[in-house]
Amino acid sequence: MNPGEEERRTEGAPAGCPVPRGVADAWEGDGVMIWLMSIAGVVIAVGLAAALYGWPQPTLSFEEARRAYLADCFTDRVRGVWVDGTRRVALLALADSAALGLVLVMGDKLVTRRLTPALIRTVEEESDGLVLRLNDLVLPRVRFCMNAAESEDGSDRAIRDRLVEWQQSVDGASGLRASPEAA
Repeated sequence: MNPGEEERRTEGAPAGCPVPRGVADAWEGDGVMIWLMSIAGVVIAVGLAAALYGWPQPTLSFEEARRAYLADCFTDRVRGVWVDGTRRVALLALADSAALGLVLVMGDKLVTRRLTPALIRTVEEESDGLVLRLNDLVLPRVRFCMNAAESEDGSDRAIRDRLVEWQQSVDGASGLRASPEAA
């Protein structure tokens, strides 16, 4: 502490622990308000920018889904692409395989999976889409919104038939399992 600077104890401070006057005053009034107003200003600026320009929502096109899948599974040939209504999930029919491709947007990255019957735990049908529950620790559940879903070349029927076939092999039931939320 500088010579001539006053010392005082704050309430609750142990005896013999003086606190310099400027430090104690910063937490007693205007200092806290300055910090709170600074934080509020930043929050308002970010909120205003989001309101004016919106948050960027990456979406998938048929070509992006095909390119992302083939970058990871380059030995497969894609026969058709089915993009969901939110344009954040795509299922791909593969030409030479009983497997399906899956591409989805997670943040600003594209995640791909090669779906086989061993990876699919259940396929449930909800009022507006499909829910795929996977045996995957990183990606346990994928929701495919069928409202306004688009198919590149009519492959949606082949993909849906393959999912129904896999679900039948899992539990022996006909058709897709109804979701508990839909009931």
